[in-house]
Amino acid sequence: MIRSRSKSPRRPSPSSRGANCDVELLKTTRDREELKCMLEKYERHLAEIQGNVKVLTSERDKTFLLYEQVELICQQNNIIVLEDTIKRLRSLRSLEKLSLLYFISLRILAQLFLSSVSNNTITLNLDGSVFIRCSPLLYENTEKDLSDTQRHLAKKKYELQLTQEKIMCLDEKIDNFTRQSIAQREEISILGATLNDLAKEKECLQACLDKKSENIASLGESLAMKEKTISGMKNIIAEMEQASRQSTEALIMCEQDISRMRRQLDETNDELTQIARERDILAHENDNLQEQFSKTKQENQVLSKKLNDTHNELNDIKQKVQDTNLEVNKLKNILKSEESENRQMMEQLRKANEDAENWENKARQVEADNNTLKLELITAEAEGNRLKEKVDSLNREVEQHLNAERSYKSQIATLHKSVVKMEEELQKVQFEKVSALADLSSTRELCIKLDSSKELLNRQLVAKDQEIEMSIDVIDYTD
Repeated sequence: MIRSRSKSPRRPSPSSRGANCDVELLKTTRDREELKCMLEKYERHLAEIQGNVKVLTSERDKTFLLYEQVELICQQNNIIVLEDTIKRLRSLRSLEKLSLLYFISLRILAQLFLSSVSNNTITLNLDGSVFIRCSPLLYENTEKDLSDTQRHLAKKKYELQLTQEKIMCLDEKIDNFTRQSIAQREEISILGATLNDLAKEKECLQACLDKKSENIASLGESLAMKEKTISGMKNIIAEMEQASRQSTEALIMCEQDISRMRRQLDETNDELTQIARERDILAHENDNLQEQFSKTKQENQVLSKKLNDTHNELNDIKQKVQDTNLEVNKLKNILKSEESENRQMMEQLRKANEDAENWENKARQVEADNNTLKLELITAEAEGNRLKEKVDSLNREVEQHLNAERSYKSQIATLHKSVVKMEEELQKVQFEKVSALADLSSTRELCIKLDSSKELLNRQLVAKDQEIEMSIDVIDYTD
């Protein structure tokens, strides 16, 4: 019936007007269904947005986990992974930007939907007024439907107003979110720049630290070499001191030998003087014996002369005896007396000869003793010369030892100076080591400060992520 009525619009009858109203009602129902479809589509879009927000939250959680991993890796000096995570954060920020654009497109669609709904309500109101004017008969029948439709439209309008307010709130939140995202992008760029600066500073500090460690290693090697040289010098000094002690001991022994030889030389000189005195005494005794011997020779000669004289006299007497027998008796007595005297003289001569022989033997013995003493004196002089030569050689050795001791002392003095110089260099090296350790501690403090600044930046990023999460939660709550 509705179709047949709609096919005859030529007559402005109440039935045609009712058909037009039915058509308009069908159109409104179709529009309502379209609006419902659009609302369902909008709800699906909101669900997709919520899904995207959930995906973004999961990505944010993943990003937070990745950021924690990046923090751990940064602590392990892996800046490349941090740059990759920053790139992923930037990609996530681009995804958030796309989601914002999607929100903006949805807002435009909602505005178009609201404009279409408002146009439809205006057309419905106009059609309703026309329908009321055209069909007073159907007013009572359609008033209820119209009031229901108006209530439904008012409800939908209220819902649309609520959705528009929500969309406005979402627009504000999206604007805030965009501003926050822009600020976060700026902060991320600033953080990236600071991270790059920190990475550069860390590389510089690492290079300085490596250089300082190399310097410390080289200083330690030079210190070890100098300690080795000092220990070698100390060993050389100890050997030289031992050699000087040995030389001093040898010098003391040589001095003892020299003193002993001097004592022996003094004793030999004393013996030589004693031998010289004894030789003088023996020479004096020999002279006395020679004098006595000469005296005995003279006496012997005198006695021999006397004996010759007595023999001559005896011969004369014999001749006289032969000449005179008278005088024999007298002469016998005289002869007996003279014979006794001659015997006494012979005995004295024999004794004198024995004494002369004894004195000759003694003289020979004295000469032999003198010769032995001369030989002993010669040997003693040779021994003295040998001892003098030995003393001279020992004096030369002493002078050599003294010269060696002086050279050792000069070498010890130079070594002591070199040791003092090396100790000064060692103190300088230790001072440089202390300064290097101070620089190392300052670099460590700077690294600690950089780590604290990095932790502060991480906290700021975590705070920004929490703000983003809170904004997303607010968006979810508003949805």
